[in-house]
Amino acid sequence: EDWAIKKLIEFLDYEQPIKYLVRDTDYNDNNLIPVLTAGKTFILGYTNEEHGIFKKLPVIIFDDFTTSIKYVDFPFKAKSSAMKMLIPKNDKVNLRFIYETMLQIKYQVADHKRHWIGEYSKLKIIVPVTIKEQNAIATALSDADALIDSLENLITKKRNIKQGAMQKLLQPKDDWEVKKLQEMFIKLPVKSYQINSSEYEKFGKFPVIDQGKKPIAGYSDNENKVFSCLEDGVMVFGDHTRIFKYVNYDFIIGADGTQLFSFKKGYNTLFLYYLLLMKEIPNTGYNRHFKFLLDMIICYPKSTEEQTRIATILSDMDAEITALETKLEKYKKIKLGMMQNLLTGKIRLI
Repeated sequence: EDWAIKKLIEFLDYEQPIKYLVRDTDYNDNNLIPVLTAGKTFILGYTNEEHGIFKKLPVIIFDDFTTSIKYVDFPFKAKSSAMKMLIPKNDKVNLRFIYETMLQIKYQVADHKRHWIGEYSKLKIIVPVTIKEQNAIATALSDADALIDSLENLITKKRNIKQGAMQKLLQPKDDWEVKKLQEMFIKLPVKSYQINSSEYEKFGKFPVIDQGKKPIAGYSDNENKVFSCLEDGVMVFGDHTRIFKYVNYDFIIGADGTQLFSFKKGYNTLFLYYLLLMKEIPNTGYNRHFKFLLDMIICYPKSTEEQTRIATILSDMDAEITALETKLEKYKKIKLGMMQNLLTGKIRLI
């Protein structure tokens, strides 16, 4: 009873970006003022222009053509004249609450036209009447976002550390051996274990691994197609995509283009997986790329103990990153649940 259904325009005013547009697009990370877009990129770069900086914060930046939005609480300059700066009409409006509510709006962008004035601003939302409840909800959701942001930053830091470790650990040493890759691996048959992409299921007993970016492309219950993985694991290579994967569990092989190989005695498969991730394979489009592996020069420690040691260090780093990514997805689902409950009044904080 103490919530109201009102149009967005009843809560928000807008300002045109003309006097805040950046003039010089020769951005430099050493500059201080970010140049923003409401799209996925968000921060396009940094400028040293000191005039025309938007400082009426916080603000929602709104792309008038795509209806993408971003919540901004720091000074910036704009890139596009299609951007609108949305600001609260009065002190009875919590802008963060309105932003979170706008994220829930399902709005179909059909035509390439400006949307705010004619249509979007007239969309109705449900809002608690009191600013106190708006503030409480906004604070709870903002705290959840801060937790998600901190975890994303930690994951980025861990990935950078791992990348540095790979470059250091896999740097060829004076006592390492040199061979062509074709002298080291054994190509494995795939046809007997392969299914078409149309046979992938969302759920199933066995994972399906193909040449795509996803670690697991789908699932299947087809026991006759299961490849029993070798003790040291196997390498999956995307003949079209040039993607490497290391697999150490039973699986079904996905659609055409998925190549499979193991390594001869004296070579640690996981070590060579990390080593191959550092190699560049020419991109010839949607063609076969396996031929480029044949003459690839590999520099590796002769000792399998050293190969295993390096592989273990990098694998432990991957396991830590994967655990953090799993936690991140969990937090994002919790935030989504909070939005669905708090922004509809199903759960009250006041």
